[in-house]
Amino acid sequence: MATQVRDVATAWVQVVVGFSSDFLVSLYSGGKVVARTTDTADPPIGWEGHIITSRSNGGLTRDLVGPGYVWVRALSRGAPAVVAVTEWG
Repeated sequence: MATQVRDVATAWVQVVVGFSSDFLVSLYSGGKVVARTTDTADPPIGWEGHIITSRSNGGLTRDLVGPGYVWVRALSRGAPAVVAVTEWG
């Protein structure tokens, strides 16, 4: 199991590569982030996704979003949000 802490601005950032690993993405600090999956290693087009806030209980897991590459981005400009990404399996 490995945990990374990543700064996230308003551009999509890939935080989980590939389809096989289980993961937990949670907001470490900042306001809100949005997460989504893609079938390829190309960044998503558009702004839709699963919103993670500081008031969320838990975070986002493979069981919630299904297979794919996982991407996150901050919802507001200014200071970047910080996410914690833990992968295993």
